[in-house]
Amino acid sequence: MRLFLLLALCLFCRNAPAQDTLAPASTRYAHPNLLKRIFLGGNYRKTWETPVRVPLFHIQSTNGGYVIKKLGGGQQTKSLRIKDTGGHIMVIRTVDKTVDKALESKNIKSSFIKSITQDMISAAHPYGAVAVPPIAAAVGILSTDPVLYYVPDDPVLDSFRSVFANQMVVLEKRKPLFLSNDKLRKTEDLLDDLARKKPLKIDLPMLLQARLVDMLIGDWDRHGGQWKWGYRKEGDSTYVYPVPVDHDQAFFHSSGLLVSLVRPFTMKHLVGFKDNMGRIKKLNRKEWDFDKAFIGQLSCRQWQDGIRRFQQKVSDSVLRMAVNRMPGEIVALHGEALFRKLQGRRNTLLCDGLRYYRFLEKRPLNKLAEHAKEAREEKVTKEDEGEEE
Repeated sequence: MRLFLLLALCLFCRNAPAQDTLAPASTRYAHPNLLKRIFLGGNYRKTWETPVRVPLFHIQSTNGGYVIKKLGGGQQTKSLRIKDTGGHIMVIRTVDKTVDKALESKNIKSSFIKSITQDMISAAHPYGAVAVPPIAAAVGILSTDPVLYYVPDDPVLDSFRSVFANQMVVLEKRKPLFLSNDKLRKTEDLLDDLARKKPLKIDLPMLLQARLVDMLIGDWDRHGGQWKWGYRKEGDSTYVYPVPVDHDQAFFHSSGLLVSLVRPFTMKHLVGFKDNMGRIKKLNRKEWDFDKAFIGQLSCRQWQDGIRRFQQKVSDSVLRMAVNRMPGEIVALHGEALFRKLQGRRNTLLCDGLRYYRFLEKRPLNKLAEHAKEAREEKVTKEDEGEEE
């Protein structure tokens, strides 16, 4: 009987899935030749190739198990929509990116260009997004709260096995909201509502805090697709608040000669993550129209108060918490350097942020800004006339 129990125990232990593993985010950026290192840069290659200890993700058992809903993702990231036992929809997203689809959409078929573009992914920090939630929470901003996992070669993945097997991923919320009854809408929906002059009360001070988070972490890719919007019905109007997603370019930095050469012409936003934001206008280049339409309509005093509040809330302990949310092996590798850069950027944010405000103030209204301005003016008129919103 004892022998039978011992054999059963051994069989169970052999078949039971391990709880964690030691794996790198990716190995395809490791060991570049001399020319590649000079022209494309050392970047975060060491970070990508360093094995880190993370939990294994098993569809049927992790956190009580999940049910696969459908494949998703953009042109570079692969994602899988899944549902937990409580009926909540979650998403797993690959940490590494694949540029083929994005280049093909622009009719670029050159294998040489694909190789260079793929290698430039090494300039993105693989674990940057994991560090964002503590900073966002400190200033009252929602986040998708990404958690790192490693997906083994699990047959349960079925047709998705080739995409996600042996991949580092983040598990995150698909619909982070302040209240369960709030609705989550896309930026296109918000713009359509503004164009149709629906009575919206957009929380611009909160949006300013969210954009300050972007600037602090050096995330240059904050186009409309990187935002969702919480809608809450309040009488005859709707309260709208920002829900930022996909901080995949947090801490972006390239040391390559190629970026230095092309930056003045086509990629002025790739300023790199440093200990100051001296080039804050260039960092935000892709968001000029977005910012002009919304936070550009706040007053100088509101920017000053908002930045000072941000600096107060995002303390050194918050920055430490953010950095330490990354794998311990990465914290040991360059956690202190990241902390010092975040600290420096926060400390100079009032001066740098107001420079960006003055730049936005001088920019002419674009179509997006006109829609937003008209909606605000209509709201102010109603308030002046004593109408209930």
